[in-house]
Amino acid sequence: LVDLATGVLLEQPSLYLNEVLPVPDDQLDTAVQACCSTAHKLGVTTVGDYEQAPLRAALQRAAAAGTLSVRVACSIYTQQLEGAIKEGFRTGRPAPGPTGPSPWMQDAGLKVFLDGSLGGHTAYLREPYCDHGGHGTANWSPEEAQALFQRAHEAGIQVHAHAIGDAAIDQGLAAFEALAMQENTLRHRFEHYEIVHDEQIEASARLGIVASSQPNFVGVWSSKGGMYEDRLGERFLLNNRFQTFRRAGLRLAFGSDGMPFGPLYGIQAAMDHPVVEERLSASQAVWHYTHEAAWSLHMDDV
Repeated sequence: LVDLATGVLLEQPSLYLNEVLPVPDDQLDTAVQACCSTAHKLGVTTVGDYEQAPLRAALQRAAAAGTLSVRVACSIYTQQLEGAIKEGFRTGRPAPGPTGPSPWMQDAGLKVFLDGSLGGHTAYLREPYCDHGGHGTANWSPEEAQALFQRAHEAGIQVHAHAIGDAAIDQGLAAFEALAMQENTLRHRFEHYEIVHDEQIEASARLGIVASSQPNFVGVWSSKGGMYEDRLGERFLLNNRFQTFRRAGLRLAFGSDGMPFGPLYGIQAAMDHPVVEERLSASQAVWHYTHEAAWSLHMDDV
């Protein structure tokens, strides 16, 4: 989506910018080292990352040189899927590099953007936005989404279904249901999984789908009078229902989405959830940032 009046790019076009404005290798190498240093200062030992070929190559160079000092679970976007399958990409595989597989890099999953964001009015909702009128954006038809999920699943690749709005979660659940899994051994997951109803939580738990959530979103946007309430009205109370997820038996993995990168902000936000019944204790929040996050990345044995 491109707004020709303002030049603003929404959703998919932003994923192709590196092909239009490539970053030199030396700058990427410097950036990887800066990221490792920042991670160490914040107590982060492992990241789940989505990267296209130039950044993946920079990570491989750092791993080969012995300077990659943070574990990276490397994921791909949909436009990379077929090429990655041909190269042997599969969830849990030590990622190959110029000097062979590295213990610091591991193949993770496929990011499928089912919708966008509440801030951009592109999260896909059952009911219209209160301040906008539209329902948001479905990036794929139901048939397209199902085909992507199936292709990844059959190739042994974990699906990371980006779904913020309740209508996007409906679409993701239908696609996961169509996989007819006896057990979710690949640990397929929803990314964000924000505006969610009881029946969706029950269906996700039945299918064994992981909720990969970011409690710092709660801290930034979902307080009373915040952006989520502007967009959704009283529906904002449906966002990030952490204790409800736990009671339903959902595996709940916390991350930051880099907003901000450090986990302490998100731990505090989970403890200060605007819905008192959904608040986590400090130990619960830490558990979901550590053990459950590692489990969702197939790194629970590290």
